[in-house]
Amino acid sequence: MNKKKIALIAGILVLLVAAAVIIYFVTKPAATQGSKTVTLKITDYDGNESTVELHTDKEYLLEAMQEVEGLVDGYDSEFGYTITTVNGYFADAEKGIWWTYTCNGEWVMTSADETPIEDGQTYEFTAAKY
Repeated sequence: MNKKKIALIAGILVLLVAAAVIIYFVTKPAATQGSKTVTLKITDYDGNESTVELHTDKEYLLEAMQEVEGLVDGYDSEFGYTITTVNGYFADAEKGIWWTYTCNGEWVMTSADETPIEDGQTYEFTAAKY
């Protein structure tokens, strides 16, 4: 092949890829409010239990929790976001009480601000003494 044919084929391929990208972005479904449902099961140190259901489009657990005013409080630390309060229950680190959480019964190894969520997941927050 000569250089003109190669350039023509390359140009056509670039146009096809660009067209495919444009079609994708124009036709992809838009997120709808509350497209994910996540359940939080919360148990404080005294054994009080509550359940909160979140309807969100957020990508990470902390973002979804922060959509509900007063649901979660804490602070940024070198290990990620440290949760101190969930649904009004305070876990006092000075007394050795911390929040732990699992997802569908499995330990979560990331902080809430780094934990991606999917529709239908259940997070169990438990205040435990260490």
